[in-house]
Amino acid sequence: VLTVPTIDAAVTKLFKLLAGLVDESGNLSATALRPVMNKCSPPVENSMLKKIWSVCDTGKLGKLSRTQVASMFGYLSQVQAGETPNPKRLSAATPPPKITGLSI
Repeated sequence: VLTVPTIDAAVTKLFKLLAGLVDESGNLSATALRPVMNKCSPPVENSMLKKIWSVCDTGKLGKLSRTQVASMFGYLSQVQAGETPNPKRLSAATPPPKITGLSI
């Protein structure tokens, strides 16, 4: 049986890899996530990374929850596929983004 990588699996792996950086609320800061976002392959432009962060950081706290990271990954995946980020097109079928060092 071939299992298709999911965004949830990618988020779980990321939170395990960065466990020491997860705050008491279970969130990851922009400082912790920036290096991950910059390892997208194919790369995502800095201006787009900022837009995606702005949309995902709904509380404007400078950190993201697991759910918000999942949305961020969905948007990154859409951009890597040449699409415009669109929340209406995010689903369980959206593949995780390609990020160097974060293979599922």
